[in-house]
Amino acid sequence: MRKTYSLDTNVYGELLIEENGPELVQSIKEDKAVFVYGVDIIENELKASPADIKFKGGLLRAAVLAIYNSIIDEELELFPLAKHLASKYFEKFDELRKSGRYYMLIDSKKRYDAG
Repeated sequence: MRKTYSLDTNVYGELLIEENGPELVQSIKEDKAVFVYGVDIIENELKASPADIKFKGGLLRAAVLAIYNSIIDEELELFPLAKHLASKYFEKFDELRKSGRYYMLIDSKKRYDAG
C-alpha cells in the first residue's frame, strides 16, 4: 500500500542541509511505497527564497527547487479557499513567533520532553 505525503516548505531545506540529505532524497525517489504530492504554494514559497544566498558553491534557491522537483510525484494546485486558510494559518504563526510566545512554547516543550 502506498503512503502519500505532502511536505512542508522547510523539509526541502532540511533535506538540503542534512548530512545524509542526498541519500534521503534518493531513497524517497526510489521508494515505490511513497508518493509525494507537491503543492503549488510550497513551490512558490521555495521560488521566493532569496536569490543570492549560496550553499555549497551553488544557489540555495536552485538547490531546494531541484530537491522539490526530484521527489514530487504529482503537483496539486490549491483552490482559493485553501490558499486563504493557509495564509491565515501563516499569519497566526507569524504573530505567535514575533510575540515571543512561540519560543516560550518550544522551550517549555523541550523542558517537558527532557524531564
